[in-house]
Amino acid sequence: MGRLGRNDPVGCFEILVRRNKASTTWKAIGFLSIVAAFLIVATFSVVAGWSLSYFLMLGLGIFNQFTGNEVSLRFNAFLADTESMTH
Repeated sequence: MGRLGRNDPVGCFEILVRRNKASTTWKAIGFLSIVAAFLIVATFSVVAGWSLSYFLMLGLGIFNQFTGNEVSLRFNAFLADTESMTH
């Protein structure tokens, strides 16, 4: 699409639809690719936040005193506390 369309995803599909005389509903695929990319980035940023928080706790030695089950309970409590995730 890059060299042929020289445009964003929606524009590329619009050009391809015109050139190939295809249904105009194919432009929706270009729009959906933008939405999918946004959702993927949003999901990865949440997981990255969890990872950074856990690495910080690990670096501070917070988990040294806990068993595996206690760490799991602490993670579940972390997920339930949405207030701490927004600060």
